[in-house]
Amino acid sequence: MTSQNAGAEPASAGARTNLIVNYLPQTFGQDDLLALFSTVASVDSCKLVRDKTTGTTLETFVLFIYFIIAMCVYHLGLYCILVRRFSISKLM
Repeated sequence: MTSQNAGAEPASAGARTNLIVNYLPQTFGQDDLLALFSTVASVDSCKLVRDKTTGTTLETFVLFIYFIIAMCVYHLGLYCILVRRFSISKLM
């Protein structure tokens, strides 16, 4: 457990810790996504779903290990990266 997550309990089976992230720059890759959200807390996984033909990002998901961290990120809502805002739209 890192010091970022000290005192936090891992999410239970029913806890929703998967976030949908919108409006990421199209140049953002899966490694970039993981690096960004790993600065906040422990990330279980992340996934970018791209259009097979155009390569544009269709959906982006970040799964946090800790429920409380996912809730904080969800309620924080907006980030600014590369002079472009993106939003957290749904906690699943």
